[in-house]
Amino acid sequence: MNPTRRERAGYTLMEVLAALSIIAAMASVTLPAMDNFFASQRVAAEANRFVQNVRMAQYQAMETGKYHRLYMIPDGTGYMLDGYKLDVPAQTTVLDLADAVKPNSPNWDDITGEDVVEFDAAVRFSPPFAEPIFFRPDGMLVLTPTFEAPLVPDCLATFSYGLSVMTVNVTPIGIRSSEDFYEE
Repeated sequence: MNPTRRERAGYTLMEVLAALSIIAAMASVTLPAMDNFFASQRVAAEANRFVQNVRMAQYQAMETGKYHRLYMIPDGTGYMLDGYKLDVPAQTTVLDLADAVKPNSPNWDDITGEDVVEFDAAVRFSPPFAEPIFFRPDGMLVLTPTFEAPLVPDCLATFSYGLSVMTVNVTPIGIRSSEDFYEE
């Protein structure tokens, strides 16, 4: 009489270890790529919000005929977009130039509904200027809130997180381009 063989029900330790090593090798290749993908999405989202808010301030300055300003928070964590709330004659200046550079001046109203637009804490922002940028009623970006003020020179605002970097080109006529957003 032949003894019957027992059927195997399960995996050996070597088979389980081989499967785990294959999974670990695949994860070591795909996880860094996924992290870079998510980093680029975070950078693009912050840059897009910045572009849209700056364009909104520019359009509101032209629509209302009043100066607007972009004030960068010095540590790079955010910015403020405000509109001048006092009435002034066309093609003049704001009433108080010293007041125009104060971040919490009572003569300027927030236009974003956020008071300070804060960036994602993981995204690093390098502003183009330390001083405020003003939007004239004709839509031009200038260095001071006067009609004869010098125009903002071409400059870059840089957003970065991990290996992902995005630059936004700020010009005297507004935001003209970045890697994802092009001239209107």
